[in-house]
Amino acid sequence: MRRKASKTKMFLLEFIIIILFFSLAATVCVRIFVNAKMVSAQSSRLTGAVLKAQEAAETFKSVDGDAGRLAGKLNGIMDDQNVVVFYDTEWNPAKEQSDGVYRMEIRLEKEQNLITASILIDHGQEEIYSLKIQKATDA
Repeated sequence: MRRKASKTKMFLLEFIIIILFFSLAATVCVRIFVNAKMVSAQSSRLTGAVLKAQEAAETFKSVDGDAGRLAGKLNGIMDDQNVVVFYDTEWNPAKEQSDGVYRMEIRLEKEQNLITASILIDHGQEEIYSLKIQKATDA
């Protein structure tokens, strides 16, 4: 009888060790998947920001640095000499500022025959991407 009780205790001890091992492995796997999801979201955010900044740079050059035409082409608003565009979560221009998740600000500076545009894209207080371009003008 004593021998049977000893086998039962051993079985329960092994069973508890196996459960602890699988719990630890599951915890590690969940942390890896959560981290991968966060990295994927950051990568997606950066990709969208780079594409929108590139689009803004090409538009800036096509309108010869005219802030009003630039705002019109990008569906943005004028703020002094700067252009501000708001985007929703899918990187579509937001109809209203309150709908915007991402914000692109294009600061224009004129110096003699050179117009400089500093493009800054942010998400809340976090800067995602920035780009600086220049265009020579005739005047």
